[in-house]
Parts: sequence; structure tokens; C-alpha cells
Amino acid sequence: MSTNIFYTTLFRKRFIILLVVLYSPCYIFSQNTTQWEQEIMAFEVEDNKLGYPERSILFMGSSSIRLWKSLAEDMAPYTTIKRGFGGSTLPDVIFYADRILAKHTPCAVVLFIANDITGNTTDKSPVEVAEKYAQLIQIIRKRYKEVPVFVVAITPTRSRWKVWPQIRYANEEISTMVKQFLGVTFIPTEKYFLNENGLPQEELFIEDQLHLSTKGYDVWKSVIRPYLDDAMKKCP
Repeated sequence: MSTNIFYTTLFRKRFIILLVVLYSPCYIFSQNTTQWEQEIMAFEVEDNKLGYPERSILFMGSSSIRLWKSLAEDMAPYTTIKRGFGGSTLPDVIFYADRILAKHTPCAVVLFIANDITGNTTDKSPVEVAEKYAQLIQIIRKRYKEVPVFVVAITPTRSRWKVWPQIRYANEEISTMVKQFLGVTFIPTEKYFLNENGLPQEELFIEDQLHLSTKGYDVWKSVIRPYLDDAMKKCP
């Protein structure tokens, strides 16, 4: 066997093994905890009590989605389903995705998860963040074959400014990754949150300089809403 054939065969074997591991339920479970179980159960109770119309927009992700108090007003007249929980990471959202999606048939899905690169030793690399997003999108695609999915860029913040280069790289990786999926769009937001000196605008965040202020959510609305208006026009 030639050297080239040997390494090609070895690469293919390793790639197949990687796919098996990545999509194994055991792997997914091992990367997560059930610390958000109470919040997910509350969502399930709400789903059973309320029921949502099919022409709705599902917002999934971490605390910035959870804290978006004006979401329903900002997206009116569309019905919104707010499913942001805790300070969740991508593995957390992946772990609970099937339960979050179970009762809904939305016209669009919006994703924002921003806690995988924070300056801690447990941080994922930018490439890993994009890979996790791809895994989440595949879960969504199994349930919704053609529903538009929008991935909102991770926001530049003063509280995590020391890791902004890694976060920016993650955004670049995500924006490239989504191109492999039909109907999945990356929404860039960086330029709207930085001032003329290239630093995060403090007034767009609350005191912790991590979560958005009312003005910050106004920015999100102005950036995200046009994408959703277009998607909702095409919804049956």
C-alpha cells in the first residue's frame, strides 16, 4: 500500500469514528448536566397550558433571550415563544433541544448562545463552538426540514473583552459553518455594539456589562427584525 493511500484510509477511519462519537447519545449526555431541569420543566408546563399558533417565532438560547422582556412587543404582531434559560451553553441547549422543540411548529427559529467562551479554563475553542452550533442545527433540521433558522452573532461585551478575539473568531467560524445548511442564516451584530474606538458601547448593556440594556435590545430589534419580516412573509 502506498503512503498516500495509507493516510487517506486512516483519515477516513478517524472521520467515521469522530462522527459516531459526536452523534452518540452518550457523548451528548456526557457533555451536559441537568442543572437547568427546573426551567425546562416550566417550559413544558407552559407549552401544555398555553399552546402556541403555528405562525410563531421560536427564540432559543441563553440568558440574553431569557431576559428579553420586550420580545413579544418588539416582534408584534408575530407570536413569539421565548425559550432562553439560565446561563446555558451550547451543550446545554443541545441536551434539551428535543424537549424545547417538541410542542412547536414555528415559522422561524432564532438562536443565541453566548457562554461557551468566557475566559475560563473550560472554554471551547472557536472551532468547537461552530461545531456545536452545527450539531444543534442538525437537531432542529430533523424536526423542521425547511423552517428558516437564524443564528445571532455573539455580542462583544466589556465583561468578556479579554476573550473578544476568540469570540470574534467563533463568529467567523459560525458564519462560515451555516453556509453548509439550506435556510440557515448568520446575523452579524458586531458593528452595532462597538463605538468609534472599537470598544463595546457601555449604554447598550446593564451594570454587569454582559447583558443587554433596553437600548441594547432596541439594537437587536432593529437588526434582527428585518430578517424575520422576510421569513414570515414566506410562512404558509
